[in-house]
Formats: sequence, structure tokens, C-alpha cells
Amino acid sequence: MIVNGKTIFRNAADGQYHLYDEDVTFETKPQAIWFAWTGQIKTAAEVKSVMAKLDTAKAVIVQVQQLATPMDSAPDIFQEYWDVVNSEGAFTDEDVTPLGITAAQLGSCITVIEVFNTLMATHHAAVNLMRRVKTRELV
Repeated sequence: MIVNGKTIFRNAADGQYHLYDEDVTFETKPQAIWFAWTGQIKTAAEVKSVMAKLDTAKAVIVQVQQLATPMDSAPDIFQEYWDVVNSEGAFTDEDVTPLGITAAQLGSCITVIEVFNTLMATHHAAVNLMRRVKTRELV
């Protein structure tokens, strides 16, 4: 296995994990991977704790990254809704019956988008920063 340009292998003779061209051995694969990424030697328990935190951090980042697309498009669809209302009149239940919803339910969706826009305006910089984070597999 190659991690961060370093080859990690398990020696059949001693059961330890080794890094090619490094004079270190590890009891567990996560320890070897951690060393390959950071150059730090940690105990198996320390690496288990760090990996649990990294898994949670990656899950948070992925969720925030998934907010980027709606953050980008929500203002446009919000404006489009009001453009149609202003030019064609308010939505009626009859207008949206083919969708299986009522006009009030569509209005609730627009309220959700409006609240989302407000929230994202406050946190736009954080979402943009997370767009660039690569959540690679560490183990």
C-alpha cells in the first residue's frame, strides 16, 4: 500500500508494519499510515483516538461541502420564484396539483430557501473554505 508516496508493507516474519526505506516498525496498520502522513510515531491507542476524530471531522466536512451547491443556487431559485409570482400571479393549489403539493407547501419551501440563504450568507466563507478540503482515506 502506498500512502503519501511511502510504501507500507506487512512483514510476514514479524507481523509488523514497515515503511520502505524507513527504519521504523508498527504494530498496527493505522500507526504506519499515521506515520506516513505526519512523520509522527504514536501508540495504537493514540492513533485509534486520532482516527476516530478524523473520521468525524471528515463527515462534518463532507456535509458542509454538500451545502455548497444549494448555497450557490438557492438565491437564484428564490429570485425566480418571486419573478414568476410578480409576473404571473401567486401560485395556487391548482398550479401545483400535478406535483402532489399545495401552494402553501410550496410557499413553505420558499421560506426554507430564504432561511437557508440567510444562514449561508453568514457562513459563506466557511463553506467556501471547505470546498477545497480533500477528505482522503487515511485507513
